[in-house]
Amino acid sequence: VVTGHVDHQAAVDILFASDAFVQLSLFEGRSIALLEALCARKAIVASDIAAQREVLTMADGRLAGVVADPKDERAIAAAISSLADNEELRGELAARAATLARQIDPTRMGQDYVALLRAA
Repeated sequence: VVTGHVDHQAAVDILFASDAFVQLSLFEGRSIALLEALCARKAIVASDIAAQREVLTMADGRLAGVVADPKDERAIAAAISSLADNEELRGELAARAATLARQIDPTRMGQDYVALLRAA
């Protein structure tokens, strides 16, 4: 478990050394950290909120991660335990993450952010 600030290289090292990535937020936009976890092909536990579901939803409607209500401690524990206890599930979600990562277009994302800022 990592909390607080870590420098960029330490964050990269921790991400690649981990078996899974957990990001629980009550409110979140398009999370760069979540996108990085997809690109690192990690099994993911994320908040069951619109922005994170949008990032994790594959073209066929399946999720590339496990979502949990960020206000429900039991649901969070169950989601994390489901990954901790099931190597096959971690592998399946990592494969889905890899599929989604291949669809990420950084140029288009940058253009979308610029358009959003210009419209503000």
